[in-house]
Amino acid sequence: MKEQALSLSKFTSGLRPYANNPINQDTATECFNLAPRIQGLVPVETINQSIDSIVASFPFPQIFFGHKFWLACTSTKIYTINGDFSLTLELDLTGAFIGPGQVWHFADFFDYVILTNGIVTVYRDPDSATFKIWVADSTMPNLGTVMNFNGQIIASPISAWHDADKDFIIWSKIGSADFTVDQSNTAGYRPMPWTGEVYKIMKLGEMIAVYGSGGIEFFKFQGTSLGLVKKLDYGIASRDAVGGDENS
Repeated sequence: MKEQALSLSKFTSGLRPYANNPINQDTATECFNLAPRIQGLVPVETINQSIDSIVASFPFPQIFFGHKFWLACTSTKIYTINGDFSLTLELDLTGAFIGPGQVWHFADFFDYVILTNGIVTVYRDPDSATFKIWVADSTMPNLGTVMNFNGQIIASPISAWHDADKDFIIWSKIGSADFTVDQSNTAGYRPMPWTGEVYKIMKLGEMIAVYGSGGIEFFKFQGTSLGLVKKLDYGIASRDAVGGDENS
């Protein structure tokens, strides 16, 4: 009996993009011990080092790989990961907020980073080289979710802030953690066309993807304001129910 031949082009083509692709198309339908990349399927890179000094339960610890800092976060503690994979405790938030800690969202600005778990917002002060709790004021609200969009902070407030509420998205001045709307016309805010909470904001190419309990919206900056590109009339279940990168 003749054995079935396997074309090597399946490895360079990668996985089929849709489940209903023709069965004779030269793409793979299942993937084991390989990872899909732009160049095709490649071996999975194994992590030999381990971080076993953290005591946490799912979904913690979370690991964030920033441009300058690697961070490991539990529900109440934030560590930096050193080059030898040892940990340095940067901030202990035990008792800093009421209720269980939710998953952290991370915005990377090299020396300056922002973390929020939907209850408390933390940032790294580049002047003192320390992590601090974000104290909300008239220029900066407490953030529910946050991201870096080309050097500008895009976020949502946890509670009402000026005219914005938790179903709004807000954006800061460029290169500054200042959300004040003034004559510079760079900071601003926009309500979502649905009622509910903004769970997560992510960059997708040159678009801003907003995932909430009441819907999903895609925006693009038109000058200094956001223009709606596409909307979906269904939301997501929680702030940790979506993932990806700037390309997918």
